Amino acid sequence: MRILQVSTNDTGGGAERVALDLLRGYRQGGHESALALGMHSRSEAGAVHIPNLENLPAWGRLWVKLAAPLVPLAGRGLGAGWLRWFFTCRLGQPRKVAAWWLGHEDFEAPGTRLLLNLMHPAPEVVHCHNLHRDYFDLRYLPELSSREPVVLTLHDEWLLTGHCSCSLGCPRWQVGCGCCPSLSTYPPIRRDASAFNWQRKRELLASSRFHLVTPSRWLMERVEQSPIMRGNSQRTVIHNGVDLASFCPGDQRAARQHLGLPEQSRIILFAHPVAKQSQFKDYPTFARCAALLASRRLPWPLVFLAIGPSLPPEDAGGARIVFVPRVTDRRTMADYYRSADLYMHPAHSENFPLAVLEAMACGKPIVATRIGGIPEQVTEGENGFLPASGDSEAMAAAAEKLLLDDSLRQHLGMNGAERAVKYYGLNQMTDAYLRVLSDILAGSACSRPIS
Repeated sequence: MRILQVSTNDTGGGAERVALDLLRGYRQGGHESALALGMHSRSEAGAVHIPNLENLPAWGRLWVKLAAPLVPLAGRGLGAGWLRWFFTCRLGQPRKVAAWWLGHEDFEAPGTRLLLNLMHPAPEVVHCHNLHRDYFDLRYLPELSSREPVVLTLHDEWLLTGHCSCSLGCPRWQVGCGCCPSLSTYPPIRRDASAFNWQRKRELLASSRFHLVTPSRWLMERVEQSPIMRGNSQRTVIHNGVDLASFCPGDQRAARQHLGLPEQSRIILFAHPVAKQSQFKDYPTFARCAALLASRRLPWPLVFLAIGPSLPPEDAGGARIVFVPRVTDRRTMADYYRSADLYMHPAHSENFPLAVLEAMACGKPIVATRIGGIPEQVTEGENGFLPASGDSEAMAAAAEKLLLDDSLRQHLGMNGAERAVKYYGLNQMTDAYLRVLSDILAGSACSRPIS
């Protein structure tokens, strides 16, 4: 098959990693595959750049040319990166400014219309991932889907709402949005045009043909409740997968020695690139839980690690939380999981987080918020515990139970590792997508939920 994927960038979060892993999996399986990116920052076979700036009108290209000398300076501070953005995205694109001013979601991305030219020969099928972040013109989706079959994977709720990627308990996405209670929820809008944005998405998706995939049954249930998605019957649940060659059980002591972590402590791990600032993760509950555990005076020193934010250590009610800058190497990240005694994942909203799967694959029991698709990954008492959202007392109690009972901790960790091997490998995910793509190209386009 000739498969073109579309994604925001190659260094982002879970959605971006899934697209990159699928690119590699498709190519290793002998398929011609490319990954079209809104932002392209690494050298990866098959990755191509969507030429949005290169295809602006003459006025916009003039400002791109004027900003070109700033490109080498953008990473050195001095405001060069901001100035380049101001030239190209503000002075050079007045329509983008107008959309921002009105609260309309920004679809000004002219390179989108050249997507099918980015592979030679042209792709037989287009597989789209997250389409927000101002790099994709959603208005082109009806034409694109009339020319080639389209698979659309939802990694969040953005296509179901008037602007936000996670509704965070707000029910207005089911009735057309408007009167938005949180314009600042990512991706933010300047003023409340959420009803306009919602209606525009509904019209565009109603005019498009695509096979819709979600990584969790939870998100598929949201799709089924959405008036925007009403009438689209080609739907499949395909769980995210992780690299089981990198993320697998290993020697805890060796991992701690490699990372310079204390061997006699109990280590509790939380991982997210921007956990402390994220609207969707729940760092305050992690901090309160750390303070509660520190007050219990357990028989060993406790170490609380937060992977992602590059910040100095923080005191949380007697507990010391150490921040580790974002880890991009998979084997090093696997060593952090192996070094831990348990993995903790408090959140306000989640779909099917890769971090939970990675920790499971490394043989660690999970203490995570009972929200979104996490209960599909973690079964209470089998491979972890699922306290309610924001319940730091219950989270601390679950963590304490695991820390005090070595056999329970090891048993739940082993169950999680076995579950990861059975359901959540990259090969399982890639093969499931290839079955959907094959069905589409064969003309069946049947919905085949994954159990």
